[in-house]
Amino acid sequence: SVNQRQRHSVTEFRLNGTVKRPGVRIRERREALKITRENLAKQIGLKYSTLADWENDRMARSAKADMRKLAEVLETSIDWILH
Repeated sequence: SVNQRQRHSVTEFRLNGTVKRPGVRIRERREALKITRENLAKQIGLKYSTLADWENDRMARSAKADMRKLAEVLETSIDWILH
């Protein structure tokens, strides 16, 4: 379930002991799931360059709607990505 995946992700984050920016979390989660940036961008309906911007912490506030789909594909929550 999503709650179990979210809990697992939060546990991993806390074990690391460092605060990671959202872009780093997105990239690391994508890589852990063995999803290419190009494939993830297609799955959530974004341009490759937009996803690259997100992974480099250049995220527009208007991205919130796309974040739901991103969290779903990465099997986590929006809160985990952003905080």
